[in-house]
Formats: sequence, structure tokens, C-alpha cells
Amino acid sequence: MIRAFFALPVSESFGRQISLHAANLSQQLHYETLRWVPPENYHITLAFLGDIESRDIPRLESITADVVSIHSVSELTVDDIVWFPSIHKPRLLVALIKQQVSLTKLQADLLQQLRLHGFYVEKRRFIPHISLARAKRNQKAKGFQLMLGSLKTEMDELVLFQSTLTPSGAHYSVLCEGVLRAFI
Repeated sequence: MIRAFFALPVSESFGRQISLHAANLSQQLHYETLRWVPPENYHITLAFLGDIESRDIPRLESITADVVSIHSVSELTVDDIVWFPSIHKPRLLVALIKQQVSLTKLQADLLQQLRLHGFYVEKRRFIPHISLARAKRNQKAKGFQLMLGSLKTEMDELVLFQSTLTPSGAHYSVLCEGVLRAFI
């Protein structure tokens, strides 16, 4: 079995920018017991598939190609860095991505194609974000101060990742990828 999910990877330069903010937060939240996500694992999850069989990969490659063929590259902006789902029940520290039609439509089309091809995907409200740190169960969260500035990146690639869980955290490898259409 392969644990898999679809996501938008972030560029290396954008990951470095976000990791600078994460380092700042790490110093401010030194009293918190958080497990920080390494910058190479930053991504925006669009659909978590859970366990799939290796025989499913060709169908998922076809879905990837179909979805990227009808979507164009667009710009994404970080809105804020917050506790998720809330400061009262912190599970993650995340960089929220500004909601925009192109991103929401891409995610909806992907889910529709996955369901049409018999894949199970949860019905959750889509809140685009990049996970920066994971909180322990029943952890209390405290506020922090952060000057975010302008953080933007291009949404230009859709990737099916394999997630391998290890004691030191998850490791991701690419199973297939598709490049979104360039602006016309």
C-alpha cells in the first residue's frame, strides 16, 4: 500500500521565505512543544487519498494530466500565519493561503475527477494552507507577533506525493506530476 495525496508544491525560494518566518516563530514559541515541518515538505494539500495500490498510479497520472490541461498557472498569496483550527484547539501552525477562484476551482475539479474514477476523498471544506508545525495533543497555544509582508508564489504544478511516515516525521516522494498551462 502507498499512502498518497495530491498537492501543490512550493518553490524552493518561497519555501526559504516561509522558513524564515517559521524560524522567527520558533524563537517566539520556544516554550511550545511543536514539531516543525522542514521547508522541503512545504506544500498545499488538495486531496488526501490515504492508502492506494501501485496499480492505481496510471489512473492517477491520467487524472493529473486531465486536470492540469484545463487549469492555468496563477499566483498564490499568504494571508496570515495562524493556529489551526483555532488558538483554542491548536493542531497545526499554518500559513493560510488567500482564497481565490483559480485555486478553489482546481481543487474542486481534482476532487470531481477522483470521485468519478472511484477514489474516496473526504468531504471537507477546503482551507488552503501550508503546515509549518504540528502541536501535541491537548497543547495550549499562545499568541505571537509577526510582520508577514508580501509572500507570493506561483501555482504551477500539481503533484501526487507518496508519504512515508517515520519516527522523525513524514518523507515525501513524487509519484507523478503535471505542469499547469502557462498564461495565454
